[in-house]
Amino acid sequence: MEFKRKIYDELLDWKNVSKGRSALMLQGARRVGKSTIVERFAKDQYKSYILIDFVDTDDEMIRIFSEYRTDLNMLFNRLQLKTGIRLYERESVLIFDEVQAFPLAREMIKILVKDGRYDYIETGSLITVKSKVAGIRVPSEEHKINMFPMDFEEWLWANGDDVTADMLRSFMEKAEPLGESTHKTILRRYTEYMIIGGMPQVVSAYLERHDIFEAEYIKRDILDLYRDDIHKIPGVAMERALAMFNSIPAILSSPHKVLSPTKIRKGSRKREYDSAVEWLCDAMIFNRCRCSSDPGVAIGLSEDVGRVKCYLLDTGLLISLAFQNDKKGLAETYGLLMDGKLSMNKGMLFENMVAQELVCRGCDLWFTEFEKKGSERKYEVDFILPGKTGITPMEVKSGKSAPHSSLDKLIEKYSERIEKAFVIHSKDLRNGRVTYLPIYMMPFVSWK
Repeated sequence: MEFKRKIYDELLDWKNVSKGRSALMLQGARRVGKSTIVERFAKDQYKSYILIDFVDTDDEMIRIFSEYRTDLNMLFNRLQLKTGIRLYERESVLIFDEVQAFPLAREMIKILVKDGRYDYIETGSLITVKSKVAGIRVPSEEHKINMFPMDFEEWLWANGDDVTADMLRSFMEKAEPLGESTHKTILRRYTEYMIIGGMPQVVSAYLERHDIFEAEYIKRDILDLYRDDIHKIPGVAMERALAMFNSIPAILSSPHKVLSPTKIRKGSRKREYDSAVEWLCDAMIFNRCRCSSDPGVAIGLSEDVGRVKCYLLDTGLLISLAFQNDKKGLAETYGLLMDGKLSMNKGMLFENMVAQELVCRGCDLWFTEFEKKGSERKYEVDFILPGKTGITPMEVKSGKSAPHSSLDKLIEKYSERIEKAFVIHSKDLRNGRVTYLPIYMMPFVSWK
């Protein structure tokens, strides 16, 4: 199944604005749908296209690029002969799929764009991982776009629903509650989305038969694919990255979600895991949430580099990872989740879900910690969104909406900086000094 994705409009903007002056680099984690969307775009927007998958191509194709890298006339002729596809000047596009597997093709982008005959789209997984660009000159002619799993609105579209998202925007703008019956219906749909997740292959499998466990097999295959990539990391960083990947459900289910290597292995030090964290974030498997000790508009100026939280790119995958060796427990959890009677840490899922939705909207993730008088513990607010004139704090509550002492203290301490304040919860919308927002409406918040 092919799905409507918001990123299509970004691809169209690139084509209309660039007019061949840059190549498009679409980067994202494995299986988020990069290849599918660029091929759909090529079919719709060009007279012809050639797609070369550098993970699954033959020696002849590699030889063509290697031998004719400086003779573009011969390169284009050989590509047309090999594929049987005619290229039309300014009406055709060449797609370099999974270009990280053949860095030479990426390095050639500079001369290909300068030549100007055709458009070029690259897709890449692990493309920001340093080892994938070692020894090549990364072209400045790339326009980079990040792609993520499907968000809730895209999930609704996939289910044939073009109405609910616009309705939620309207209620969000008016700050009106939906009413108990409508709220319960949409919360159940959001819970279904949270369980299945936003990986297109998983969504497709689920929608075809509405069989959660058929979708589960695909999720586990994706997790194994990520593990296979991690196993290719050189040195001791591989073992640490793998341990961190497998431990992320336990880390996120703990009361304090800040990364601490001792949660993975006793006696470990943070600096030992820095390169592992860097790799997982560069691979876009983890979404990094940085800590600000003094949150404001220029939030990066107060970063506490020693404090970081990480979330998995997709909450559906997080659930599968948490129950990777417990099929019976997973089956029970799926049922309880759908019935609103949860047996696992719902706060972990809600917080990961909020991070996922924010990242899909292009947000950098920040949280804050500050001293609590008379205690060794600190106040912590889950997410801080910097705006033009201030900040928007978000506290995630999976159970009772109150108390929220950390958020209250933050508002008291930085009252002149606060634009809006939200508690994201599982109840209907409620207004006041703090806006209590149902989690399914969080993607429609406006704070910029």
